[in-house]
Amino acid sequence: MSNWRDEPASDSQKNLLVKKRIKFSNTITKGEASDLIGNTMPAEEGVIEILHFFKVKKADSLSQTAARNKVAEIFAQEENQSKWDNRTATKQQKEEYRFFGIKVSKGLKFKDAEKVIDELENDEVKLDAWLKYADEQADKNF
Repeated sequence: MSNWRDEPASDSQKNLLVKKRIKFSNTITKGEASDLIGNTMPAEEGVIEILHFFKVKKADSLSQTAARNKVAEIFAQEENQSKWDNRTATKQQKEEYRFFGIKVSKGLKFKDAEKVIDELENDEVKLDAWLKYADEQADKNF
């Protein structure tokens, strides 16, 4: 099976590189083009969350490509994947538990909270109520 990164860059990637005035060779791959484009863009929120969890300095200033590479480096160490998988629930998850009248147990894990919240959010009425409440609370940065 071929790795998508090794396939020739797409026309849209090449067009974006030209638009951004980034030089590239005729044999550029999708992966190389993706990395070049990613060097010009900010990192995604989820990637930044991982970097903050692992206390990476200046994580907010990293490019998309640099941040993704740093995350790959972090997760290359097996114990870091375990730390991430077993992190505690976020403030937002705890707030959602309280909103729905669910007791927040001491040491609640992110993944356990996520399962319960996913089930709650399958109910459109509950989801709408939560989203309305969350919008109202957004200024409080819970």
